[in-house]
Amino acid sequence: MPKKIRILCEGISDQDSLKEIFKKESIKQKIVQLKSRERLLKKVNQYIDNYKELVDKFIIIVDSHCTDPSKTYQKVYDNILDQNKDKIEIHIIKHALENWFLLEENAIKERFKIKFKSIPNVDEICRPDETLKELIRKSGRLRYQKSIHAKAISELLDTEELKRKSKNFDKFIKLVINSQIDD
Repeated sequence: MPKKIRILCEGISDQDSLKEIFKKESIKQKIVQLKSRERLLKKVNQYIDNYKELVDKFIIIVDSHCTDPSKTYQKVYDNILDQNKDKIEIHIIKHALENWFLLEENAIKERFKIKFKSIPNVDEICRPDETLKELIRKSGRLRYQKSIHAKAISELLDTEELKRKSKNFDKFIKLVINSQIDD
């Protein structure tokens, strides 16, 4: 029987995007958003304590937000109580989920009916949400609203292409899939 895992993420747009990505990858696990990174860090141990008898593994996914991902990882890890550390895995998205969107530009072009040149060094864009907003603003189209458009972009992502383009995305998908497998 596959292991039961819970994905803990920061906000509703992350949750909505991950649900769409998981559909494409045939992953059936519950995703729980804790409203913000600060709230996630504050409530994660309580959440794990409440569900640790029902869940085999918790995967915490957090954006690094212009911070070195290893420092973000350490901050999250240090926040986990020792008795919960054997039940968790942590995945840090370098900067933000929108980095994944910018790498799979066809989804953005299709969703917003815009044209733009490929963006070099997407993984180095500290504020990808701002880059995305600017692309859409320049097109004279809609204004990017993360709470609405993140899910819509995720619905159009080619996850196979994204796995080829992003080591971070590929690592996350493998982490989730491997965490489901019985030992």
